[in-house]
Amino acid sequence: MWTFTSGEHLMRGVCAAALLVAGTALATPGAQTGQSGLVHMPDARVADDGTWRIGAAHMEPYSALWSSITLLPRLEVSGRFTRIADTKPFENTEYGAHKDKAFDAKFVLFEERGTWPAIAVGIQDFLGDSRLFDAAYLVASKSIDAGLAGQFDLTAGVGRDRIDGAFGGVRWHPPGLTGVRVLVEWDAYDYDNDFYARTHQVPARTGGLTYAAEYTRGWVTAQGAWQDGYWGANLQLSVPLHRRTFVPRHDEPRPVTVVPPQTTLAEWRDAPESLQPLFRSLAAEGISDAQLAVDGDRLIVSIAERRMSMLGRAAGRAARVVALHAPPDAKQLELTITEFRLPLVTYRFADLPLLRAYFTGMADAAALQPSLSVAYADAATQRALEHTAHGWHEVFGPPRGGVRARTGSPVFGVPLSVRTSAGVLRVQPLRASFTFNDPNGVLKHDLYTSASFTQWLGRRSYMTAAGRLTLDENISDTIGVSNSELPRVRSDVGRYRREGERLRLQALYGAHLANPMDRVYAWLSAGLLEEMFAGGGGEVLYLPQAGNWALGASAYAVRQRDYRGGFGFFDYQTVTALVSHHYRVPRFGLTFTTRAGRFLAGDLGARFEVRRRFKSGFEVGAWYTVTDANDITSPGTPDDPYHDKGLYLRFAVGPFLPRDNAAVVDFSLAPWARDPGQMVRAPGRLYELFERRLLLNLEEFGPWSDFGY
Repeated sequence: MWTFTSGEHLMRGVCAAALLVAGTALATPGAQTGQSGLVHMPDARVADDGTWRIGAAHMEPYSALWSSITLLPRLEVSGRFTRIADTKPFENTEYGAHKDKAFDAKFVLFEERGTWPAIAVGIQDFLGDSRLFDAAYLVASKSIDAGLAGQFDLTAGVGRDRIDGAFGGVRWHPPGLTGVRVLVEWDAYDYDNDFYARTHQVPARTGGLTYAAEYTRGWVTAQGAWQDGYWGANLQLSVPLHRRTFVPRHDEPRPVTVVPPQTTLAEWRDAPESLQPLFRSLAAEGISDAQLAVDGDRLIVSIAERRMSMLGRAAGRAARVVALHAPPDAKQLELTITEFRLPLVTYRFADLPLLRAYFTGMADAAALQPSLSVAYADAATQRALEHTAHGWHEVFGPPRGGVRARTGSPVFGVPLSVRTSAGVLRVQPLRASFTFNDPNGVLKHDLYTSASFTQWLGRRSYMTAAGRLTLDENISDTIGVSNSELPRVRSDVGRYRREGERLRLQALYGAHLANPMDRVYAWLSAGLLEEMFAGGGGEVLYLPQAGNWALGASAYAVRQRDYRGGFGFFDYQTVTALVSHHYRVPRFGLTFTTRAGRFLAGDLGARFEVRRRFKSGFEVGAWYTVTDANDITSPGTPDDPYHDKGLYLRFAVGPFLPRDNAAVVDFSLAPWARDPGQMVRAPGRLYELFERRLLLNLEEFGPWSDFGY
């Protein structure tokens, strides 16, 4: 059984999907397996680096939902979920026909050059226990420009196991017919020995010659095929994840260009109300948490900005507002970007008049560059500023009650955030999680409403309460009996749904964030941390001055909560402690993470993670955990206990919207009711927070990307 979980801003992602067909055509469609290829057989091509495809294919007796991604310039990985018609694998007839998951990979050994063809090796269905469709192959492809006869792409290869011997084909691009292709293929799959081909009298194809036609427009490709009396179809969507944006930014707020009436530094220092025009202009840019202090002729500003995806854009927008509002006697500007009120990075402008001239068109970037610098925020300076800086309350006075600000809209998946005099109320009217491929049903759902309330108690301390109201679910009957010899730290999730209250308290905790020294950060929390555990602990992170690595550590002492979702507890309690090492390869946007120590069920071992982030903000990642746990629940066995593993996707919403937005939609495919290698679901993950907002932007895009735009 696997979990498919949707995160925040789902509706925005759904609406954005309607814009995909406006893109440009992408070559190298996927075959019915999802791998780049012809109709059924693979070729020696992979799509451009960062291309993500999803598709649906059918030819009796198989129907498949598939997805593939060019994870590295020559490496393509794909997965598919196949339904075999006219089969009954379980006594539970509600499940329907047998279904199988498969994962494939292809690597291009040599790219096509001159007279030499492209050559690739690949493997199909290489993970898991069943491996019903396993195969391996070597294949070559060569394109030929035949002038008036059009363009041909020839493929020939040889395989073993399910791909039984030689295969090949040709894809013909007729001249004058943009997007149209005709295909002929020799299908070498050994259908006679496929799973259920004989025992359940599933119609078995003979393979051999296959004919197809396909048409591509924008990001969409449709293919129709025929083979020995069977008709087939394959519909797919290709998304170029290395494009920064997919729609123009025509809805961005217009940058401030008019210099307002100016005051003096003395007034800004001694009369906070004189800062009201500045703070209103910052708020118009989405900067809701700003602090300003005056030190001689230097302005020191810290801001929190959550809307914009690019650090350079946030810094430039804020710097423009401050520079154009600043008194004439201000000579320098120090601007610090914060996240959760932790200082991340500081932009220093040594010549504020020159910065003002740059934003008014009187100076160019080359003249401005020598007076600028970017560095990690200085912890001591930030602590000192917290006692002297003017914030919203000093500028406008304390709130008098009622609603101060509202963002979002109460629709599916989109959070409604209301800021009041007491704190911030955040509501998601409809959230959803699913179990996938459980023996009791292919897809089971859990629909609920979630709400949280956060009150900041000081500059870096806050309290949060969170609850959920179950709207509809059939998750509670999906969880089978676990044979795990570990404490049931996650495998009792079905009982939490079945025996818990419809309205339950998910979390109630206090937290404190700290920056005790330069590039050292901490996040401490205590209380009801999550649905299943309460306790206390925290995480600390160290970022080096230079280099692509970071070190972290976390420790929590916790006790298991009971099923009802209140203040009851079970006897099980434990201490979990992990150390982590993170390493980035900026050239490819790759991050490797290793966490080692004691996990939630008391098992000792390590969790290995890898993820790649593309220029669009889309992330794909996977993890695998090896511990001394002895979980023999299927597919685990006494000789080969189960190891926790999973995949996840994170979609950036911003590239699909006319206004920049840092929101994401999360999807994960992972075992849900497993006990090995589990971690406490604490309020924060420091490295992930810093990597997305700081390390990635600075290294891949530069601190000046989209500066001020």
